[in-house]
This record gives sequence, structure tokens and C-alpha cells, in this order.
Amino acid sequence: MTENIELLLYAGVFATGLVSTAGYYFARFYLFKDSKESGAANKEKFSAKPKPVTKTKTLTEALTKSKKSLWFRTAESGGEEVKSLDELEEALYMADIGPQTVSFLVDQVKEKITENSNSFDLNEVKDFFRAEMLDLFTPLEGELVYKRALTGSHAGESKAPYVISIVGVNGAGKTTSIGKLAHKFLSEGKKVMVVAGDTFRAAAQEQLGVWADRSKALIFKAPLETKDPGAVAFQAYEKAKKENVDILLIDTAGRLHTQDNLMKELEKVQRVLKKHDTKAPHEVWMVLDSNTGMNAFFQAESFHKTLGLTALILTKLDGSSKAGTILGIRKSLGIPIFMLGLGEGIDDMKIFEPEDFVQSLV
Repeated sequence: MTENIELLLYAGVFATGLVSTAGYYFARFYLFKDSKESGAANKEKFSAKPKPVTKTKTLTEALTKSKKSLWFRTAESGGEEVKSLDELEEALYMADIGPQTVSFLVDQVKEKITENSNSFDLNEVKDFFRAEMLDLFTPLEGELVYKRALTGSHAGESKAPYVISIVGVNGAGKTTSIGKLAHKFLSEGKKVMVVAGDTFRAAAQEQLGVWADRSKALIFKAPLETKDPGAVAFQAYEKAKKENVDILLIDTAGRLHTQDNLMKELEKVQRVLKKHDTKAPHEVWMVLDSNTGMNAFFQAESFHKTLGLTALILTKLDGSSKAGTILGIRKSLGIPIFMLGLGEGIDDMKIFEPEDFVQSLV
């Protein structure tokens, strides 16, 4: 009896082993087959060569979407151009140019068209628009801002740095723009220092450090325990003056224009800098994401009221259909447009030239 029981136990153990082994191989070859293939695909993906750098777009290429938004009824119309002033007015509103500027441009066109003919000729309208749009800008205004920064640096006997504060909301491209600006000023023979003044965002210093390495600019980083951006700006100015720096580019924490406490923090940074130089910061440049349309207008309006902006940098134009917002900002706020971002490369930033911009947009 006992022997029979032992035999049954051994048989049970053996059968269990067979089931386990069979289960393992079933799972190995069938259930996880897709995982194996997925892993192989992932391995191939990560071992693949990096993608080639995208060719920099020309201004005309970058403004293609924005141009269509101005002169075509809808994106779904398959390229059907506007056929009346009413359709044109609707397209201008959809392009986020801004109600004040739309009314102004349409009124001007209406007046001139009724003087000449009763029919709607789109080519004629475009000619009128070119002239009216150009009148919104100062000739060579981007170049004038650039030269002001170049000639202002190291003017006089004090050898003090020319201080430029870069402001804007999160995600607009401030840090990237600072890296590109540093590269551009360095190519002019200027000694440039960038300042990691964003003490709120954990990765801000590292990101700016990458761009400083790419551009070969000096960088000032405060100790990690320093959370006061005013203190960072103050110390950076001292170091820049000692090292005979020409241009000091100060990165600031991104903030929404509706956050009053953070806007006051920017005012404090300006007051602290004036303890070194009553004219500092010599420039306050705001970086705007051109994809945000009328939000960019409201941001610029609020920052300008608080800080007194001296120029604007429009980024991400290569993927935007809202470049027409520039027209509304320029007409309503009167802030010069300085630079246009056309891509991710270090050289993908173009000085704003009104004639080129209007020609490419119209």
C-alpha cells in the first residue's frame, strides 16, 4: 500500500514537471513572440544612425502656412483664394492679426478699391496690403536693434557690460534664443556671457549650459541653493565686469503674463541691476512663440506694460500659420521686431527685415 502511494506521488511530481516545462516553452515561443520582435525592433531603432539635420528654411518657406491663412478662405478649401473683401476680412481675423489691425487694413483697402473700381481684384488688394503693411514698420528695424546692441557694448570708459534681459512665457524658446544670440554676437567679435537666471526650473541651468558650449559663450551659474534671481543677476554683473565682458545675456524664469507675483520678480531683477548701472538692463527682449497667435499679443502687451520691452523675438515661424500676429503687435504696441526663429539650428535665426517679411507673407 505504501509503495503504491509513493509511486503515485512520484508520478504526480513528474507530471507537474512536464506541465511546467510545456507551459514555459509555450509562453516562450508564442505568448512572448511579439515582445521578442518588439525588442529587436527597438534595438534596431536605437542602433540606427542619427537623423540628418534638417535644412534651414528660407523666410518664404517658413511663412508658407501663414501666407495661406491670409489669402485663402479655409485650409479645407483646397487652395481656393478669397474672392471678396468679406472673405478677406474673415481670413485676416482667423489669422490672428488682431481686430484693430484687421479693421485698419480692410478700411484702407476698401477706400482705395472704391476709388479705382467696384470689382475685387486679389492681386490689386495684395499690392495695397504690401504698402500698408510696410508702413507699420520702421525700415531695417531689426538691423537697428542689432546695431544698437553691438555699438552699446563697451561704450565709454567704464567698460561695463551691455545688459540684455530675455523674458517670456514657458516654452516660447528663451533659452534656445539666448544660445543663438550668443553665437551671433560672438561671430561679431564680442565677448559674451550668458546668465542662468531661471532659478525656478530644475533643468534650466543644464539646458543653458548646453547652448553655452555650442556657442562658446561664457556662462554664469549661481550655486544651486541660490533661489533669488535678483541675486544671480547682481553677481553675474560683477563677474562680467571683472572679466571685461561685452554683452551680458540674462535668462529669466518663464512665467505667464497673468502671474502678478512672478512679474514683480522680474521688476525686482531690473531694480537690482540698476544698483550696478542706472541704465541696466539696457535692453529687454521678449521671446514669443508665433504659434500662439493672439495670446502672443496679450503676453507682449502685459510684459511691455510691466518691463518696457525694447524688442521682440518671434520663434517657431517654420511651423506656424500665425505669423500675421506680428502685424497686430507692431501696430498696437509699437515694439520693434528684432529676430525671427526659423528652425532649431544655432544659425536658424534671422534679423527681421520688414521688406523681406512682407514680401514673403503677401
